[in-house]
Amino acid sequence: NSNEQKTEANKKIEEINNLKNSIMIAENLIILKDIEDVAILTTGKNVNVIIKNDQELQKEKVAQIYDIVTKELNVDINNIQIILKK
Repeated sequence: NSNEQKTEANKKIEEINNLKNSIMIAENLIILKDIEDVAILTTGKNVNVIIKNDQELQKEKVAQIYDIVTKELNVDINNIQIILKK
């Protein structure tokens, strides 16, 4: 039925928009932790946090990133990978 398809499509659009908003919020919160270049990519339940950084991250910053991403994207910490790009 056309109305059911429309409803399903609208649900999907809303899910995508919610994910985009969550990613944007997480990226901005990470930037507030003095990490300038960050991008978050998701595939299913896995999340890659890509950070441009010339030096190693302190344990405290890594913990903050995990905390932000788990809360904002509602994913398990084991599904998050932090990738440092030089």
